[in-house]
Parts: sequence; structure tokens; C-alpha cells
Amino acid sequence: MGTVLKAADLRVEQHDISELPLGFLDDPAIAVGLTASRPIPGGAFITNQQLVAAKAVQRGQSVTLVADAGGMSIRMAGKALGDGLVNQRVKVQNLSSGKIVEGTARSEQVVEIILQ
Repeated sequence: MGTVLKAADLRVEQHDISELPLGFLDDPAIAVGLTASRPIPGGAFITNQQLVAAKAVQRGQSVTLVADAGGMSIRMAGKALGDGLVNQRVKVQNLSSGKIVEGTARSEQVVEIILQ
């Protein structure tokens, strides 16, 4: 549980499709880089219900706030106030102003703020 899967963790086998559980993965590349949501015993079929995307940002983590305005890009230091997957909304505290803003987690440690 909580383990990020690597290609070496996976093995491809041929089976009759009627033996496979719903949501089974037919390509190991789909699982690489995802996190097991619960323990998966060796030799088990992997399904999409057992996997979650890795968090882009975690609560308390230092992040870079990025805001694009009129062709200019502004970067500020921030602190994540919650966990966020890629493309998920997350609240962040701007460390220079102390203000709490909401943005979208774009990649590891980067949160994009949409200026209005």
C-alpha cells in the first residue's frame, strides 16, 4: 500500500479473458508510476481500482506558485495546505503575502494560479 509501481514490479501473462476481473490492466505501462491504494499480493491481477495517481503536491510541502498574466509569468514561494493530484484544485499559502489562494496542481511542486 502506498508503493509506487515500477516496471520491474510487473509481469505480463496470458489468460483467458473470462478469468480476468473487471478493470484488469492489459498493458503494464499503464500501472508504472501509479501508487497501490492497498496491498497487492504477488501474482495478482492488477485492476484500475487498485491504483491511484501519485500526488503532485502534499500538505505542508513547499511549492512554486506560478501565475501567467499578459505574457508575463510570475513565480512565488508557497506552502500546500492540502494534498493534490495533477490537475486537481489545491489551496496554497503564498509565503510572501500570507494570503491563501487556490490553484491547480500542474506537476510535482508546481501550482498554477489563474489570475482574473
